[in-house]
Amino acid sequence: MKKNGFTLIELLVVLAIMGLVLGVIFSMFSSGIKQGEKTKNRIYLQQEANYVSTVLRKTHQNKPEYTIEITNSEIKIDGIKISDKYNYVAYIKYNKIPYINGQKINSSYPVEIEIKFSKDGNDYTLRTTLSRGV
Repeated sequence: MKKNGFTLIELLVVLAIMGLVLGVIFSMFSSGIKQGEKTKNRIYLQQEANYVSTVLRKTHQNKPEYTIEITNSEIKIDGIKISDKYNYVAYIKYNKIPYINGQKINSSYPVEIEIKFSKDGNDYTLRTTLSRGV
């Protein structure tokens, strides 16, 4: 006897295998998207830290005195906001003593700065020393 077509068991086995393969593919795809988002957010943090570092460095090089104000939600130089997209934790050492927010900085002395940028579970720490050339 010649049979045409597939049996119900054969179709169920094929559907089960296809379901497993599609589940694995979907899982890999969604984890790739999540990892891509994480990487993108980390890059944004690094770019913001580079921007803040550049502004701080230019200010230190070009102004004889200035103030830095860093709160949990923003960074200001001489009252001008330069960053407010992230959460900030800062430790600044000026003339070898801890810096007080709003204190005038004489750019003749080096300034050690450590700022932690964070958002949505990602963080990036900027560590730099600002000083004028000898």
